[in-house]
Amino acid sequence: MNRPTEFFSGPETSRLESIVHALRLRICTADPDVEHLLHENKLAAEFGVSRTPIRHALQRLSYEHLVQTRSGVGTVVAPLDPSAEHRDFEVLRGVIDLAARTSTRATPPQLEFALRGLAVSLDAVAPADFSFVRHFDLRAALIPMLNALIEDPILVEAHGAAHWRILRRSQSFDAQMLAWQHKALSQALNSALHEAQVPVVLARFAATAAHPAD
Repeated sequence: MNRPTEFFSGPETSRLESIVHALRLRICTADPDVEHLLHENKLAAEFGVSRTPIRHALQRLSYEHLVQTRSGVGTVVAPLDPSAEHRDFEVLRGVIDLAARTSTRATPPQLEFALRGLAVSLDAVAPADFSFVRHFDLRAALIPMLNALIEDPILVEAHGAAHWRILRRSQSFDAQMLAWQHKALSQALNSALHEAQVPVVLARFAATAAHPAD
């Protein structure tokens, strides 16, 4: 059985989820070549909450490998190695492929419905209008859906971490590469809707992990 993900979160977590989402976007749009420090007190004041939900949000981001906690320093967003970009895409594709090969069940109806809604949202955006922020919002919705399809909890963690890292990479994509991503996501979503088994659905998304320049 899958562990719970934010895809199934109840309304009582909505404030925490909004903070996590805002911080993910901030991290994914920040310069990936520079280290960034996240101050708990400043974030608490910015979001109008105590430090406790900020800590919970940073713990979530740490689980997703978007931030690191360093003794004597605090929570940081580490730079990405420019030379590892293609490898990072291969890692994500490999994780999705492995998840597909190790899944054996049918797609839950609620996830099929959610994927259908995401497909409609994506197809409503013209490729020429597909900005990074739109790309981020759609991927941020897709990641927990794919997590919920993956059976092995170790692969769930690996998939989430690899997918968020790719989103950090994607903020430097030009319009042509974003248009490629739009097309790949649209094809994957629409083809996945016609499949009843999780392994086939996951396999449809492996292509979206290819580097757009290849």
